[in-house]
Amino acid sequence: MKALSLRDVSFSYNGHSILRGISFDVEKGEFLVILGPNGAGKSTLLRCIMGMLKCSGSIEIMGRNLAALRRDELAKLISYVPQRVEPNFLRVFDFVLLGRKPYMGLRPSNDDIKSVMHALKTVGIEKLAERPTRMLSGGELQKAAIARALAQETPIILLDEPTNNLDPKSQIEVMNVLKRLSKEGKTVISVMHDVNLALRYGDRMVFIKEGKFLGECEAGNGCRELLKAAFDSNVEIVETKHGFKICYFF
Repeated sequence: MKALSLRDVSFSYNGHSILRGISFDVEKGEFLVILGPNGAGKSTLLRCIMGMLKCSGSIEIMGRNLAALRRDELAKLISYVPQRVEPNFLRVFDFVLLGRKPYMGLRPSNDDIKSVMHALKTVGIEKLAERPTRMLSGGELQKAAIARALAQETPIILLDEPTNNLDPKSQIEVMNVLKRLSKEGKTVISVMHDVNLALRYGDRMVFIKEGKFLGECEAGNGCRELLKAAFDSNVEIVETKHGFKICYFF
């Protein structure tokens, strides 16, 4: 059973086609990166997978048809970290506790509290539990958003540009957390713009252009032609002495 299966997924808005016949699978425990130019439909695709947008075609999540899932059932299968998280008056603990909503009664149980503390520790921000989210740095806030998704205890995590507007150190810290989660069995699916981070951390890359599936490849030199086609640029991929692959556009 695949973690996620898309078959001929299409979406239109006001008569304008945004996605056209997207089909691919995602394996359990895989770190899949979705790449493509601005306006390709990547974020729209994530919203279709989350059931936020009604699309045609078929989406199966852990072997279950999305169209047949209730909202509470879906919330136990897949969690979502949006591109931008707005800080507010909530403490980090309470912000992460929101991820327990699918399980929680009128008051948080001991299990809910344990899940929150485990999520905070997993992403390395347990010492920030009492701090208001409005006092967090960009990297800390993104880690809190990932912790909230972890507290939701879903087998699949979707992320839309998780390193957007972060400094290089925070980008690496966030990506290290995501890679560790995939190695521990979580299925991580992330839209990204940074090709070098995608090559370094992703297991496989899916390319979308003009709302269509362009192709897929394992992260590495075999992606050169797809990168070239997706971004209409000449591409060179170089492997460093540390084993990292760096992509140059020219």
